[in-house]
Amino acid sequence: MLNPASVFSVTIAFIYAHHLAPWDSVAGNIYPFKQAGHNVAIYSQEVPGADRLTYGAVMLGLWDGIAVISEWNRYEASVVEIFIHDRMIGKIGITPYLDALDISHNVTATTVGDVAGKTGLPEPLNDASMSISSNANDTNNDDDADRGRYYPPIRPDISIPYEFDGPRISSKDIFTAIIEGLIIVTHDGPHQPFSHLTGVSASKHCALHLKQVAPS
Repeated sequence: MLNPASVFSVTIAFIYAHHLAPWDSVAGNIYPFKQAGHNVAIYSQEVPGADRLTYGAVMLGLWDGIAVISEWNRYEASVVEIFIHDRMIGKIGITPYLDALDISHNVTATTVGDVAGKTGLPEPLNDASMSISSNANDTNNDDDADRGRYYPPIRPDISIPYEFDGPRISSKDIFTAIIEGLIIVTHDGPHQPFSHLTGVSASKHCALHLKQVAPS
């Protein structure tokens, strides 16, 4: 069983580490990517003789795999197979680090540009089994919302004000909304400006909306 927080954290770090690569450039075999403090690795393997595995295909396959894992609450060693025109071109592994190159458990099939139906899905687990889960249907009726200001450890000169109010949102919905937003950014490239960005969670219950603020 993989730690859900580690799965999401390593996924975000993986996307950031490869965000400069153009989507149509060849990714090929990506050595198991690991983040300090988390025993989860992400890797890619291309199929010899098939069309080259691009970074765009890797990002789409990774998103589809994370969406399935989070929605079914099955945080286990998993492999996403990526197809183009019904031909497999590669796969993405989300596994314990030491097992990163020896995975055979298939979770889902992804067709680049036209996501295929999910196959081989196990029965979902109860949300109570998740170490970071919360009930998306719960509501917070308190008059005083939690609020504060966050200072990123690596950039203490930046502060992010936050406020919690209204319905409670599942932590996995927040993470998957962030992940989709990051993947959208990698598609357009780091130097492509945008006035707004919206990432939607795998469950479609949560959206992360970023909007450019006019200079003060």
